[in-house]
Amino acid sequence: MNHSASVTVDDCTDCLIIIGPCKGSVFIRDCKSCLVYAICQQFRTRDCELGVFLFCSTAPIIEESTVEFFPLMLYYNKIGEHMNSAGLSPFTNLWSRVHDFTPNGRQPRFILYKEPTPGSLSDFQKSKISKIFGIEGLSFHEDESFLFVTEADRNPDPSMERVLVLFKMVENTPIEKFYAEAVLFLRDLTTKHHLKLLTTNDFVVQKGELQTILQSKSVKHSGRIITMEITGRDVRAILSSTAKQLSAKDVVEIVAADKTSKYKEKLYRLAEVQNSV
Repeated sequence: MNHSASVTVDDCTDCLIIIGPCKGSVFIRDCKSCLVYAICQQFRTRDCELGVFLFCSTAPIIEESTVEFFPLMLYYNKIGEHMNSAGLSPFTNLWSRVHDFTPNGRQPRFILYKEPTPGSLSDFQKSKISKIFGIEGLSFHEDESFLFVTEADRNPDPSMERVLVLFKMVENTPIEKFYAEAVLFLRDLTTKHHLKLLTTNDFVVQKGELQTILQSKSVKHSGRIITMEITGRDVRAILSSTAKQLSAKDVVEIVAADKTSKYKEKLYRLAEVQNSV
């Protein structure tokens, strides 16, 4: 596995295609009965019939294609380094926001599976998957994955409190280290404490920008921020306890309940604007 600038795949049939972090576009054309694993900035298909396990930082685009989409769960030793080299954040993933340029009336040309199950995989897909699941150093288990699937895609329990967390980059921290720490923080919450991750956003704020956006003089951070919306039983207590275990101070801000709506509106909009550029 390695990173790349762009990838084009043409005229494949009955193939297993695995694409490591790609800085630009993955474009698949005229391919039939193929299974694809991909991490990329942009994903496009034309005249294809595919099953796709996908991480994509922009909305996938299909044209004259029939595609089954699954979220990608993946870990290997250098995935953080490769994603950083490709300029990809593990916290900006729009895999499920598919845009079909050639919709077929009322019959959708694509299906979204929130997680792979035996019933959602064809015999062909199962046979291809079996070839890579035993490869040493590769893991496709959710509990080990460097990539996350947000529970907003899985109909979370509406009775549970939702808490917004700001994970802030300390000045002069290498971005690869920052992302690795954020992944470990989230993995502890989701695996050890069984909390659910609802949404993530990743963006950069300039000096004084947060004060203007949130209309609060007490907010002074500048630099990169990851927002994490988390839910589950005793979520605030668990977040507070877990945040105290971090080596660096002031990395985690747990947003008060009465400020959450305003923070989400303003910060999510900022993230959307930055990621659309």
